[in-house]
Amino acid sequence: FSKIIKFNQTKKYTTSASNIAAGARIWLTSAQTSYCSMGMRVKYNGNNGYLTAGHCAKEYSSFPSGTVKVVQFSNNQNYDYAFIQTNSSYIPTNTLAYTTTGITKLGLINYCPSIIVNMAISKAGVRTGYTTGKVKALNVSVYYSDVEVTLKGMIESDVYQGQGDSGGVVMIPRTDANGGAIGIGILSGGVNLYNKMYFSDINVYPIALQNRY
Repeated sequence: FSKIIKFNQTKKYTTSASNIAAGARIWLTSAQTSYCSMGMRVKYNGNNGYLTAGHCAKEYSSFPSGTVKVVQFSNNQNYDYAFIQTNSSYIPTNTLAYTTTGITKLGLINYCPSIIVNMAISKAGVRTGYTTGKVKALNVSVYYSDVEVTLKGMIESDVYQGQGDSGGVVMIPRTDANGGAIGIGILSGGVNLYNKMYFSDINVYPIALQNRY
């Protein structure tokens, strides 16, 4: 799986947009050469920000969009997430950057349903947009050969994804009473441009990082 946590390299371009949507591109450096995807909007210690993949943030103290406050990406751990506290120039939103009919935003919920095999799920990420599939296995160990890290307790699915989708939101593709999809995790990796995706279950995150708004 040597390619699943590499970052896409792309030409620099500028944008005047200050809002960041779930699944949208987040630049890792001001040079705008590497990126991942935004997960979901959350608060941590009362501060506004968003979740993304931990491996995206492990080499940085800040992104153009904010300060890296929490990073979890360690060998033999169940985590691959980071919390980015946004600065005044960027506003994370619950709008989905990539959508399908009737599913355009994330719901404001304070719980995450239990994830089971064959559960229908979807993801939003900047490389491959909005794609769907099912959970195939629970509590899977995944080896990232590039950095020699094994992550445990991951969820395996047959959702199509590619490099650059890391950090994107994984959700149940239906809407709650307020019209929002239910976010259940953060995309970690997979086989590039193939129907295999791994994600970390938000149920294992600290309570503070489940505080959506």
